Amino acid sequence: MSYFLADPELKAIFDSYDKDHDGVVTGAELMAGFDLNKDGKVSFDEFKKVISKYRGDLKKLFDSYDKNKDGHVDAKELLQEFDLNKDGKVSFEEFKTVLKKYKDIDDDHLKQKFTSMDKDKNGTLEPAELLCEFDLNKDGKVTFDEFKKVINKFKGEGSLKKRFDSYDKNHDGFLDASELLREFDLNKDSKISFDEFKKVWPKFH
Repeated sequence: MSYFLADPELKAIFDSYDKDHDGVVTGAELMAGFDLNKDGKVSFDEFKKVISKYRGDLKKLFDSYDKNKDGHVDAKELLQEFDLNKDGKVSFEEFKTVLKKYKDIDDDHLKQKFTSMDKDKNGTLEPAELLCEFDLNKDGKVTFDEFKKVINKFKGEGSLKKRFDSYDKNHDGFLDASELLREFDLNKDSKISFDEFKKVWPKFH
């Protein structure tokens, strides 16, 4: 299951920015959505707050793993999600494919994480090794809180800060309307269509 937002959810976000309901979002409308304290610029904290609001529903994701609906995810349920070829173990490629659905994490970081989880160093993760990473209190099952903590570790704000900095063209620590518009306005017509919004927004997630 993808951690990305589906089109109807994206459309709802787009519509929340499109204040005059003309089917496009202007730089000023985009700015209004990000500039929470209305000082005419967007700080990293404001940017982070807005993006975090729309980072998909972790509870929905957890529930999709919890096949028997007992409120916990066990080793077998975790394996079901990560073991894409159903051979009873998780290769690095499978691990990478699943986690990259939730966050654009660089391969080196993932390889490091995979290697640290692969306790017997056989190049694959068995159910117990997978469970070990998520089961923080070591009671043999994963609660939603544990799941959330682990997934959020993978999603850390480093890459979000990097993206913010890449938008901040004048490096003043803030985004203004033109900097925001520049990133979303792919065809450079000074307004943002839903198609443009749909292409750019998932990069945050």
